[in-house]
Amino acid sequence: MRESVVRPFQELLTLVIILSKSKIQDTVKEEEEEEEEEEEEEEEEKEEEEEEERRKKKKKKKKKKKKKKKKKKKKKKKKKKEEEEEEEEEEEERRRRRRKKEEGRRKKKKKKKKKKKKKKKKKKKKKKEEEEEEEEEEEEEEEEEEVVALVKEM
Repeated sequence: MRESVVRPFQELLTLVIILSKSKIQDTVKEEEEEEEEEEEEEEEEKEEEEEEERRKKKKKKKKKKKKKKKKKKKKKKKKKKEEEEEEEEEEEERRRRRRKKEEGRRKKKKKKKKKKKKKKKKKKKKKKEEEEEEEEEEEEEEEEEEVVALVKEM
């Protein structure tokens, strides 16, 4: 009789143990699945973060490149402007020298003309004086001739 009482209990116990094991296995399996899901989610999050980082780096790089390009363009523009200003200054210097040279030539020409005029005037004056001298000499000669003629008449 003892065995008949013990046996159902043993079977029941075995069933409980089996069920318990099954429950434990299910729980363990669920936990493992949950862990896997969590790991997958973490992996996805990590990938998304990395992707975000890549995008940020790319954007930053692009921005840096754009800034560098802008700076280069600005530098080029500044250099061009400086060259133009330098060219303009050189052109202005050339014009100034040319004007100065021309002014010098004009002054020289004017001086030469004035000198020529003065020389001409002097020559004219000299010629006039010579003519006057000749006239005086002729008058003196005529007077002398008259005096000689008067003396001869006497």
